[in-house]
Amino acid sequence: MGVCSSILCPHEREKLHKTDDAPAAYPGFTEVQDLNHWKAMYSSDTISNSALFFPDKKMPCNRYLNDGTTDHHHRDKCKFAHEETSLVKLIRILRLAKKTLDICVYTITCDQISNEVMAAHNRGVKVRVITDDGQRGNRGSDIEKFVKVGIPVKDDGHPENYMHHKFALVDGRLLLNGSFNWSVHAVVGNNENVVVTNDPKLCAAFGGEFERLWALFKKSNIQYNPK
Repeated sequence: MGVCSSILCPHEREKLHKTDDAPAAYPGFTEVQDLNHWKAMYSSDTISNSALFFPDKKMPCNRYLNDGTTDHHHRDKCKFAHEETSLVKLIRILRLAKKTLDICVYTITCDQISNEVMAAHNRGVKVRVITDDGQRGNRGSDIEKFVKVGIPVKDDGHPENYMHHKFALVDGRLLLNGSFNWSVHAVVGNNENVVVTNDPKLCAAFGGEFERLWALFKKSNIQYNPK
């Protein structure tokens, strides 16, 4: 019969949890998460899941992000990251979008992510964005950038409630979902997670939620208004 450790004194609880034969919880897991990994997950019919964890130590170098430059002369002088950080991985996933990119995120203020969203739009991907009405008008929000380039945006329009989702669908084939807001502070400050999956049932479920909210919410004419 198990013993509830909450009714034991601190010394007894310590003995209970320090048994020699206790297995290590969550043994280390290593997965190569390079561009080939994401491409394989995108194209595969075999269900696959990955996880990204934040914070990153640094924001990524744009030169590395764009052409993979790891030249040590540049790297030694650069204060940004020259490796596959979680943000770099997330951006590489967004770049896989060929037809559609549906984004449903509470707040979007990270320029490097926003630039990728607009780049997808510019290369002909059908991009749609749902966000929170209160966050949309905050200082630093990138939502109005999307509106100006012609990306359709909707918000909940309910100041007393939050549109608090943080998920995105790439061509309906890859789902990104977790605690991660698309902000610099979430990248390098917070403990956050993003689960990446190609599970068709989950992609369909979140796709259905996106379509439900898209039909429910109206396009907003809120203009940039720093608070």
